Amino acid sequence: MARSPCRGGDSCRSIAINFYSFVTDAFTPTARFDHERLAKVTYEAQRLMDDLVDLELEAVDRILKKIDSDPEPDFVRRVERETWQLLSDTGRKGRRTGLGFTGMADALAALNLAYDSDAAVEAAEHIMRTKCEAEFNSSIDMSIERGSFVGFDPAVERTSEFVTMLSTELPELHARMMKHGRRNISISTVAPTGTLSLLTRTSSGIEPVYMLGYTRRRKLGPNAPKELATFTDAMGDQWEEFTVLQAAVQKYTTHSISSTINLPSDVSAELVGSIYREAWHMGLKGVTVYRDGSRSGVLVSTEKKEDATLSHAKRPDVLEADVIRFNNELEPWIAVVGLMNGKPYEIFTGKATGVFQLPSWVNKGWVNKRKDARSGKNIYDLEYADTDDYRVTIQGLSRSFDKEYWNYAILISGMLRQGVSVPHVVMPWPTSTCTTIR
Repeated sequence: MARSPCRGGDSCRSIAINFYSFVTDAFTPTARFDHERLAKVTYEAQRLMDDLVDLELEAVDRILKKIDSDPEPDFVRRVERETWQLLSDTGRKGRRTGLGFTGMADALAALNLAYDSDAAVEAAEHIMRTKCEAEFNSSIDMSIERGSFVGFDPAVERTSEFVTMLSTELPELHARMMKHGRRNISISTVAPTGTLSLLTRTSSGIEPVYMLGYTRRRKLGPNAPKELATFTDAMGDQWEEFTVLQAAVQKYTTHSISSTINLPSDVSAELVGSIYREAWHMGLKGVTVYRDGSRSGVLVSTEKKEDATLSHAKRPDVLEADVIRFNNELEPWIAVVGLMNGKPYEIFTGKATGVFQLPSWVNKGWVNKRKDARSGKNIYDLEYADTDDYRVTIQGLSRSFDKEYWNYAILISGMLRQGVSVPHVVMPWPTSTCTTIR
């Protein structure tokens, strides 16, 4: 299944809107979702997405000029040039975008809704309808202002099940689109947003908190057909399992949705088949099923393991730390790396200025975690021993660094705490356009 708006010969362009930030009076009896503000933000975000297409195409054109000016013979440059030319042509013709979201589970929780409840499904569908209407209106208005994507044809549009849905659910929007076209061949997606959710400290994409997928069970009556039973508990009661929420979101999403249904290792082939059939009947463009243990080292159940690994060990209040100095271009920087069992577990980094100017001989210390009495948030202090072995404490590492760098430190620390190896943490990230909108 597509995890981002990428197709053969096209690019991955993604923006994620943080749904949690649109909940007012979160976790209170008066909590509500601000649909009006979401519509305004979504409208502008779609224009930004179209602008990003132009920025990308400008960069691709520069690459093509560089290839043309290279001294290698044509047969050496041919494959590279054809690849970039394909990206250029496809991007210009379709102007494909992938306006997605993150923090769905957080938003539902803030609205006092259980993720697996009918009310949550209804709320999610309402949110997605608001987003869909605003992003399509934005693309239609840009079509009037800037022109439609190449090949827009109302006759072809009428063959689309998604467009048929728009004619039923949003008839005025559908009529405008058929008259004026739209700027982007495809508009929305639901990507995993793993990295972005770490930066924004929200739940990831459509996924529930702390889980990659959700399976709901409904108890079956004594006269229910036996073939419906997909789970039998210790008391012998039988249950039917079925997935929730994804179909409601897929309805208003033009690309596939990244969502995973996790199943136990002894699941039957018949149940897996029934899941895919049900996904097809519900109109899902894609669905991922993961059976526990089907791939070595990937989401493996640890119930039978007694020894705690790095990714499951609870952080103690005090960690040993290495203090590392380096230059970021011409600026002196410093990093404090907390160590768990001798391996990097967390990092704090920023410019070596202000309150964080340590003596040059300090290369070891301890990172102490404590709870702030006023805010209830965790605070991390650096402690080191001076030349007379007296302890010196620098309180509040977070206040010592620029907030942007602090977010990167949170991201890297999150990866290290999950056991991601250092080479994979520091390797260059893939070139794609990803943004989070609050």
